[in-house]
Amino acid sequence: MIKVLTMEGRISTLILLCLVLSGVGAIQVNIPQELYENVRGDNITLPCSFTPKTPLKGTELVIISWSAEGAQAGAKEILILTHYSLNKQTDVTSPYVGRVSLDVDIATGKANLKLFSITLADNKVFECRVQIPGDDEGKRADTARLVVLVAPSTPTCKIQGKVEYGENINLTCLSEEGLPPPTYKWDSRDVRNTPRAPAPRTTDRGGILSLYNISRDTSGYYICTSINKIRSATCNITLSILPAIAPSTPICKIQGMVEYGQNINLTCVSEKGSPQPTYKWESRDVKNTPHVADPRTTNKGGFLSLYDISTDTSGNYICTSSNKIRSATCNITLSVMPPSMNTCPTARIICVVIATLIILIIIIVCCYCKKKKV
Repeated sequence: MIKVLTMEGRISTLILLCLVLSGVGAIQVNIPQELYENVRGDNITLPCSFTPKTPLKGTELVIISWSAEGAQAGAKEILILTHYSLNKQTDVTSPYVGRVSLDVDIATGKANLKLFSITLADNKVFECRVQIPGDDEGKRADTARLVVLVAPSTPTCKIQGKVEYGENINLTCLSEEGLPPPTYKWDSRDVRNTPRAPAPRTTDRGGILSLYNISRDTSGYYICTSINKIRSATCNITLSILPAIAPSTPICKIQGMVEYGQNINLTCVSEKGSPQPTYKWESRDVKNTPHVADPRTTNKGGFLSLYDISTDTSGNYICTSSNKIRSATCNITLSVMPPSMNTCPTARIICVVIATLIILIIIIVCCYCKKKKV
């Protein structure tokens, strides 16, 4: 058993030695790294070296080419340039004219590709290939991937929600650019510019800072930092939350003429209140029973609009102004007369005018008669 194992070991060694020797005396092309990371806009060099089977005398034809293909599977390969050693000519393909050059030295085996002002379109796998007639064994090409990095653009900070006492809001932060994608972190300072720890319920995830039940203590300066391996950028938001103020007693008013068949508005407004108060109208008829609302009646923002009013509209109207602190009320009593009663004052005026004219006629006639007797 020991002899068998020894024999197998010798065979393995011989196979390995043959594989090593097979590469000796054949061309070797090498790019030192498999991955290169550079920042967008940089001028870079992708190094490539080659060692021929036998030292070159300077009279041999050496063809050096660089090509690139997308990192995704099945991407099309694009030729970048080809160099011919005998006439020292380098042909650059049209997409890369003015963007590349070849730093070449045949004697030392240098074939470096220089790329200028790299862009995101250069996120590719690059291949360096060397061809020497009669030297077609060994490793004739090597590849490396170029990853173009982009620093985060200046992020945009925004507020989602109402900046009012007791509300929940989100502060958002987003960079339009960044590769690798940036991460985000929020920091805050109070109104005295003192750093502070976030409230227990506050969350900071993916550039969204969620603030709950905000109050005057939430006021201050909020800074978002967008960062990746290139650099960082910031934006900021200043929050100013006013102290909570209960609504002042609202003022109720009537807009329009309280007459049968007219359209009127009842208004309600509190001059003070933080958060901003909301308003609600309710009404009861002359028997103190809740009114059945007319379908046309509207109740928005403290305005109660009543249409084609009648005796049924009469009653007590109560407006409630409220916020998260407390509420306050005001009221208006409406008394809408029927049409017959509305015309009585006019009839009285007509009667008085007629009576006055009759009296004047009597006085004139009497005066005339007395004058005639005299």
